[in-house]
Amino acid sequence: MSVYKRGGVYWYDFWFQGQRHRGSTKLRNKTAADSAEAIRKAQLAEARAGIIRRKPCPAFKDFVNTEFLSWSEREHQAHPRTHQRYAVSAKRLITFFGIAPLDAISSGHVEEFKVTRSEEISPAGVNRDLAVLRLLMLNLAIRQEHIVRNRVSGVVPSGKTKFARRNVPLTEEAARILKRRLTKAKGPYLFPHRRDPDKPITTVRKAHQAALRKASIRPPFRLYDLRHTFGSRSAMAQVDPTLKELMGHSNISTTMRYVHPTPEHKREAVRELERYNVDQAFALHERQLESPQKSPQ
Repeated sequence: MSVYKRGGVYWYDFWFQGQRHRGSTKLRNKTAADSAEAIRKAQLAEARAGIIRRKPCPAFKDFVNTEFLSWSEREHQAHPRTHQRYAVSAKRLITFFGIAPLDAISSGHVEEFKVTRSEEISPAGVNRDLAVLRLLMLNLAIRQEHIVRNRVSGVVPSGKTKFARRNVPLTEEAARILKRRLTKAKGPYLFPHRRDPDKPITTVRKAHQAALRKASIRPPFRLYDLRHTFGSRSAMAQVDPTLKELMGHSNISTTMRYVHPTPEHKREAVRELERYNVDQAFALHERQLESPQKSPQ
């Protein structure tokens, strides 16, 4: 094999156009080193063909330290705790991906990270790290023109608990919408990729943002915010006993974080409590009337 380990890091050694090329990838991860070698071969081939490359792609840790963290700090001045959260994930991601070039990171590397990280923290923590990598770091790298596309955008986070995989009944309206899409489907997916019906759509972020602009909704909201809406409305509709299972939570205390009753619902709850107390008082009085006290001996 042309990639081998020496001194704790991987080296490449191959021949191209009759010339030997040998050097250190400076990487400790075998898969990342294979990608680095492939990139080096592509660079040689491009040079041979007279292709002019853009500016060199920065190493992962350099991009995070010099661009991502400074961007995050500016972007979240009003929410410093958000920036702190991203900085925590960034530190762990740097430990894993290190000096690997941004364009060498693939979905395979991310899967390795998930396995390694899941041995250290909870699934929820792993998902937070993946969100920083997938939605923030690499998308910023695209905007900065370091990479052409985010090759790990389709990586699916694992569920936070065993309750994450569940059966959720659909409303009649939701069922009608899905049936309508089924009649128009041209491939195996109800929500296919716009350029290839044989592949699923991997994100609805752009479509969501376009819908917000079209509807002139200000301020905008995240799709995940609708989970709080679902929790609140379900609780106000008095489906509390099953709400935990519908939302895929292992305990009711987690579910209650998503429940935000309206002021009117709170007032109605107090009125309901008052009615209950009155009913209980009358019931107690009626029981006393039905059971005469025994005369003293």
